[in-house]
Amino acid sequence: ATDLIENYTGFTAISGPELMQKFKEHAESAGVKIEFAHVSLVRSENEKKVVVTDNGDFEAKAVIIATGANPKKLGIPGEDEFLSKGVSYCATCDAPFYKGKTVMVVGGGESALTDALILSNIAKKVYVVHRRDKLRACTILQQRASKRDNIEIIWDTIPEKIEGKAKVENVILRNLKTDTVSSM
Repeated sequence: ATDLIENYTGFTAISGPELMQKFKEHAESAGVKIEFAHVSLVRSENEKKVVVTDNGDFEAKAVIIATGANPKKLGIPGEDEFLSKGVSYCATCDAPFYKGKTVMVVGGGESALTDALILSNIAKKVYVVHRRDKLRACTILQQRASKRDNIEIIWDTIPEKIEGKAKVENVILRNLKTDTVSSM
């Protein structure tokens, strides 16, 4: 579940579970009956959708399928080999493993800066590696990140390779403007 949502209309800040509870309460106040069941199939029958579950079939005019998100992979050598050995796709889940360590977040959007802020509360140093010379994240996240002494942004740079023996030890970076290769 999302730890903190700050860009949903009507709420200055709310956690994912709290927002879902509000959705549930609102739906129930409008007479919606909430059912929990394992869905095995969704099929179209004329003008309706049939949702086949372990708790019987349900019919609807429309169905929204929300299965979650898949991480956007870098597609570089070492990424798959070091998954759960220093490579992670969930700062909220895995931040405690990086307590007092130096970490790297790749990207410049909302997710990257949110993860960098989460990690900055736990890690010794957080490097944000971004391929452009400015961030895409909203202004409030950029302002928060700029106020953290342990967050440093590495501009115009991409990771090319993740190296190590049993765990991540090193990342090879390339500056896109100077074509300089460095190791961190």
